Amino acid sequence: MSIIASVYLKDAIIMSADSRITGEYRQKTDTFERVDRYTISDNGQKIFAIKNNTIGISSCGTQKVDDKPIAEIIRLFEKEIVDDNDTVCEIPHKLIEFVKGKYKDNLIFHVGGYKDG
Repeated sequence: MSIIASVYLKDAIIMSADSRITGEYRQKTDTFERVDRYTISDNGQKIFAIKNNTIGISSCGTQKVDDKPIAEIIRLFEKEIVDDNDTVCEIPHKLIEFVKGKYKDNLIFHVGGYKDG
């Protein structure tokens, strides 16, 4: 379970998240499915700044996809997809398309920033 919160103020946007990253092991049989959860790290990164720290992205849900940590996925997104002219309104749509096209796990994001500076 992750906890992320985003608060909008006139002069700031506050984004916070816990740092625990958990994994799960699933065992299926004909009669039941057993799910065991375990701690991977207590120092995981779930908040990221992109576009020269003008847009923040918080993440919860799956934190490792296709053996890549979510931090690497966000870096790839910024490097491959984000343009200098993108606004905070365009980033969520681009992020959804980027994740939907490559990663099928449970991912949830908060994206925050100001429209005009």
